[in-house]
Amino acid sequence: MKQFYAQHGHAIPDDFIDHCYDHPDQPYQARKSWGCGTWFIIGIALWVLISLLHK
Repeated sequence: MKQFYAQHGHAIPDDFIDHCYDHPDQPYQARKSWGCGTWFIIGIALWVLISLLHK
């Protein structure tokens, strides 16, 4: 499956392939967790936005 999609220019994550084999009758839901780095970037962006609005 991975080779087929790679030939067409698409990258398929391994957990998607595992899910398709293990649970073919259930739709796949990507598991995206927000780590500390993401919250740090959001915090910086909010700080910049708030500081620009107060000028």
